[in-house]
Amino acid sequence: MKVACGIGPTGPRHEANGLVPGIPRSPASSQARCAPTLATWYQLVSRIRDIAEHALASEDDDPLRNTRTVLAGFLARALVAPYWVNYHLEHHLLVFVPCWKLREAHALLVAKGYRPRMEIAPS
Repeated sequence: MKVACGIGPTGPRHEANGLVPGIPRSPASSQARCAPTLATWYQLVSRIRDIAEHALASEDDDPLRNTRTVLAGFLARALVAPYWVNYHLEHHLLVFVPCWKLREAHALLVAKGYRPRMEIAPS
């Protein structure tokens, strides 16, 4: 009897694919199969997001101009900007603010009258 990735007994021909009824697929083998896709997707998305947040921003010492907030819609937030990273200007200004409070930080900066000086772009 063989054991596949410490999950439980499996037959020799089902050891690699995790298709034995009642025994779940090995998380390690699933991660290994998905790793190349995720690594490629993550690198592409990160590069696009970095360009959107930093490209052509002012290089002076004004912290409201050297990076930007991208007003992302639901789909962009889900696929490209999870964890509220589209509020990148606020992240740079207030690094101690947790990610789920960045939207509130943005609203506070706008309410305080900083909107005309802030670098903000549509999605």
